[in-house]
Amino acid sequence: MRLGNRVFRCWKKEGHGSLDLVGAVAASCDVYFYQVGLRLGLNAILDDGVLMGFRDKSGIDLENEKTPIYPASTAYFDRLYGPRNWSPPATVLNFSIGQGENTQTLINMMKFYEGLASSDGRASVPYVVRPTSTERRDLGLTPAQLAGLRHSLIAVVERGTAARSRRKDLAVAGKTGTAQNPHGKDHGWFIGFAPADKPELVVGGIMEFGEHGTTIRALNDRGDGSPEGELTDGILDQLAKFERAKTAERTRRGKIRKAREGKVIAGTRPNYGFLYNDARDNYVVDEGSMRTIERIFRMIGAEGQTMHAVKRAFEREGVRPPLGGKYWSPKYIRECIRDNVYRPHTFEEIRKVVTPEVAGRLDPSLNYGIWWFNRRRTETKQVSEMGPEGRRYRRRIKVTDKPRSEWIAVPVPDSGIPREWIDATREAIKDNRRPSANSDRVWELSGGMFFCRECGNRMSVHTSVNHWNGAEVRYHYYRCPKRQRHGLEACRHNKHYRAAEVEARVWGFVSDLLRDPEKLRAGLEEMIEQERSGSRGDPGREIAMWLEKLADVDRKRSGFQDQAAEGLITLDELRTKLAGLEEARATVEAEIGHLRGRLQRVEELESDRDALLGTYADLIPEQLRELGPEERRQVYGMLRLRLTMRSGGDLEINGVVGTGPALCESRLTPASTTSSRPGASARQRPA
Repeated sequence: MRLGNRVFRCWKKEGHGSLDLVGAVAASCDVYFYQVGLRLGLNAILDDGVLMGFRDKSGIDLENEKTPIYPASTAYFDRLYGPRNWSPPATVLNFSIGQGENTQTLINMMKFYEGLASSDGRASVPYVVRPTSTERRDLGLTPAQLAGLRHSLIAVVERGTAARSRRKDLAVAGKTGTAQNPHGKDHGWFIGFAPADKPELVVGGIMEFGEHGTTIRALNDRGDGSPEGELTDGILDQLAKFERAKTAERTRRGKIRKAREGKVIAGTRPNYGFLYNDARDNYVVDEGSMRTIERIFRMIGAEGQTMHAVKRAFEREGVRPPLGGKYWSPKYIRECIRDNVYRPHTFEEIRKVVTPEVAGRLDPSLNYGIWWFNRRRTETKQVSEMGPEGRRYRRRIKVTDKPRSEWIAVPVPDSGIPREWIDATREAIKDNRRPSANSDRVWELSGGMFFCRECGNRMSVHTSVNHWNGAEVRYHYYRCPKRQRHGLEACRHNKHYRAAEVEARVWGFVSDLLRDPEKLRAGLEEMIEQERSGSRGDPGREIAMWLEKLADVDRKRSGFQDQAAEGLITLDELRTKLAGLEEARATVEAEIGHLRGRLQRVEELESDRDALLGTYADLIPEQLRELGPEERRQVYGMLRLRLTMRSGGDLEINGVVGTGPALCESRLTPASTTSSRPGASARQRPA
């Protein structure tokens, strides 16, 4: 772009074309940020930079940390160059891409990225031995702004300037950069965090004279791009996965042993109303928060109020929920009521569920609560999905209850809440059931495919009943449930959408798609290929490798048993070796199950492709219109549709329907502004 007689160019000579924010961050497009900077103005850029900490040291506990250079106001330039000897527009362009009178240390920028990665947009003071301060800097960004920046940083690694660093087993978010060097080639640097969906680690590095661009490599990476290197990396990946699973199994067994000794397994936070003791292996009562728990039982058990009344009372009085925020969850209140950690138990009751060694350390004259360990099995899996801003990663968590015989009881101090209140409260809610929202109709867009664009919640179904001239009339809607659950401030999406109208718009779009079988085939083939390439190598070959490991475990087991029979090892040594083999067997069987699940997903996708192309794509328009709601839902599932509704009524549809990336993006305007024919208003945007 031209400013006066000077032309400011992008680092990419041919340019990037038209971009949005995510694309501009991913491509590191200078011209995009030149234009943004001119719209914001120099004062706004400087003020926000000071707010975010670019003028301050990080506070790390090391001597001689350098102070960054970042002007607090335009007076800095007046003092440095003279009031008429510098150009505000040119200065804006430099600051828009991080250049000019702006120098930052790597550790200070990592602190900034830690704030972007945190759930509340606050940055902690980094440290080596101990932090110099517990104060966390607020970056001043809203949740929506933080989410947008995280999506942009993910796009940098997925398809942008750090695309060579993309890993199939780890979602990384980050940004490449260039540090100007007056003594030679510029330095390249990279700062990022991982996993992108739930960050645990922030990393940063500078490559001297690297200019720009970055590649993330493991220390044992072959890094030569050859088939042999790919094979070696794949084997190393599987061995590392095996070792991680073995470590997790050992950790689990250690926790079980500790719980059987009567010790609480410390997590990120104790049950509300308690604190950890100094050894962090049991609880002490926190009188302040325990009064809130006691009030729940008093209001419901002694005063006869409802859970909803408790929720509204706490929110009205500003009582903060345990995890922060403003709104109390009825589910959390219900779990507190059912948790035996608050219910007093006599010594005789405790003695029946703990070992004699644990019972021997208790005072028979006291009551105790029960903290249960090993109640649930949690399976966490990282999955990727295509969305409007490219590939996104999220964790899919499945929680199932274990058999009661596997639960381990740990005695904790008495909460002090009367037992009769707790029993009365449980009796009051035992028949609570969520009312059915189906209203005797098939909701085509329910079941996790329809979301609110404003807050990300799933859209819920709602039916209102009116009586007209003695007849009952039902009206069916989709709506964002967050406002109804948490109040008007929780989400600005306040509109109800008639179910029949929205469903007709979506089916109109999908019907048009089904009449273009080649486009449909290309999109489905792309998704199948993405699922197949979910790991290095062929899943069938990986399964064969793990089966060989399983056979090796069986051979070792037989060998150890033979050694014991011949008296070469003792029975205790045999038990130890067999326990280790069982641990290895569990790990191998889990990996085989994971790989077989991936193969099954590929087979399901292939089956859906054949069904769509062989059954629905051949139907004439009249037959498509006659398909019932359940068949339409089945088609939507095959297409992996994801719908998002904006507060203004714009409906975005994403799914596997096009060539190139397995992604279609369509924005359907509100029905009130479109033709009366369903689907006629669909405006296709390039993916």
